[in-house]
Amino acid sequence: MQEYNDDELMQAAQSGSMESFEILISLHRKTVFRYLLRFHQPLDIVEDVCQETFLRLWINRQDYTASGHFTSYLIEIAKNIMLAKLRQRKICVLNLDESIPDENVPKAQDCVETFEFQQTIEHCLDMLPVHLSEVFREVVIKQKKYSEAAQLLNVPVGTIKSRMNEAIKRIRIALRQEGY
Repeated sequence: MQEYNDDELMQAAQSGSMESFEILISLHRKTVFRYLLRFHQPLDIVEDVCQETFLRLWINRQDYTASGHFTSYLIEIAKNIMLAKLRQRKICVLNLDESIPDENVPKAQDCVETFEFQQTIEHCLDMLPVHLSEVFREVVIKQKKYSEAAQLLNVPVGTIKSRMNEAIKRIRIALRQEGY
């Protein structure tokens, strides 16, 4: 397997090399995605922010200077986008009357990878004890507040928090074993 230098790939991308940029995406997509999972947001929002991170990197590629670790630079972009989304507390809806430029249409491979990742998450949840998976599903997938999940599951909020922490730990371990 060939080793790549992030700074050299970014220099090539700054010169317009889409191939170099696609290599950067393939090298760092999982890292950015795993980082974004820490925000406990639904998977579709995490995926959107992950894609927007690389879109912003491409759009602002001329602003990049090789000073420090590229991964840290990328994570900072992802963090800022996610925090802005959390501050807004609303999800933008695509206006179906507007035409979608071809470059914004997801590639089939991206859709397959997203589906495979969702299947991996579902498999991880199926492997968890019921009391952990039900909390994770209520809070992360159904986007319920801890207090709502506690009321629904008839347990204290503190129990919800501790079960969420345990579920996340176990899912992270399982995802690492799956190569994410």
